Amino acid sequence: MTGSARQLRVVIIGAGLGGLAAANALRQRGFDAQVYERAPNLGEVGAGVQLGPNAVKVLRALGLEEALRQHAFEPNNRYTLNWNDSSLRNRWASRAEDAALYGAPYMTAHRADLHKVLQIELPARDIHLGAACVGAETRGETAVALVQAEPLGVEPRLLLAQAQRGEIPAALLGVRGEGAVVHSEPRLLVLSAYERTGVE
Repeated sequence: MTGSARQLRVVIIGAGLGGLAAANALRQRGFDAQVYERAPNLGEVGAGVQLGPNAVKVLRALGLEEALRQHAFEPNNRYTLNWNDSSLRNRWASRAEDAALYGAPYMTAHRADLHKVLQIELPARDIHLGAACVGAETRGETAVALVQAEPLGVEPRLLLAQAQRGEIPAALLGVRGEGAVVHSEPRLLVLSAYERTGVE
C-alpha cells in the first residue's frame, strides 16, 4: 500500500470466534479491521471447543499458536463410543500421530479462553461493544452499515461515511457467530454490499 492510498477499512459485524479471527487475518494484510458487537461486553460464555489440526494451523498463521498452547490441552488419545451401548468403537493415539500426519496437533480449549487468545493482537479501540447492526447497504462504491448503540432509543448512526471520489471504498463483512440468529434482511444486505466492493 502506497503512502498516498488510504487504508481500506473493513467492518466486521460480530465479535465471536469467526469475527475476531477474520479481524486478525485482515489486520495482518494491512486492512483497518473494525469489529462491532451488539453485546455490552465480551464475557466468558460457551463450553469446550475442539480444534482440529486445520484450526490450529489457522491460529499458527495468525501468530497465535503459542498463546493457544498456554490455554489449550492436547489429549494423549481420542475415543469414540458406540451410540447404543457405549462400548469402545475406536481409539486414536492423538498426541503421537496427529502432528506427524497433519502438520499440527488436535487440541481442546474452553471457548472463553480461545476468545481471549483471538483478542491478543487486536487493539481494544478496534472492538466496539454495545453496537448492534440494524442494517447495511451499498451507496455508490461504499458499503455502509447502520449501528444501533445503547440505549436503543437513540437514532442509528452511520458507521461508514460515503467514499469521496478517488478514495478506496470500504468493505463490510457479516460474520455468523456460534449459535447466533442471522436475520435474513441484514444478512442479504451485508452480502450484497460486500460483493459489490470487489474485495477478494
